[in-house]
Amino acid sequence: MPMVLSQGLIRKEPAIVVSERELQCLTDNMYHEARGESIKGQIAVAQVTLNRVKHDSQFKSTICGVVYQKNQFSWTLNRRLRVKDYETYRITKALARSILAGYYRIPDFNALYYHTTQVNPRWNRNKYIITRIGSHIFYA
Repeated sequence: MPMVLSQGLIRKEPAIVVSERELQCLTDNMYHEARGESIKGQIAVAQVTLNRVKHDSQFKSTICGVVYQKNQFSWTLNRRLRVKDYETYRITKALARSILAGYYRIPDFNALYYHTTQVNPRWNRNKYIITRIGSHIFYA
């Protein structure tokens, strides 16, 4: 049985086995989309990516496919964007690995979309708000 941790996180869900390249794609997305967020905020961004993989009728069926699907994550539009803080990236990769191993998940978190509070995109008008975590709003 999973153990509930502080901040509403669950410990030890089934592992998701992926290649090193898929781990890299998840880490890159977490780093560029949520590196300034709390652990829960970073996990939420990772879970959106993983939730999309499960909805392969709408999205690509791999982590890298989801991350690099056209016009989904704004950081992927700038191919020159590089990692600037290698220590933060290392920590983000360890968190991504732990999420994939099933150690950290937000229970009943079915979000497929999010954006920062700094923008108000047109696509959000027909989506249901699930929650706000840090500076991100998450939608079903």
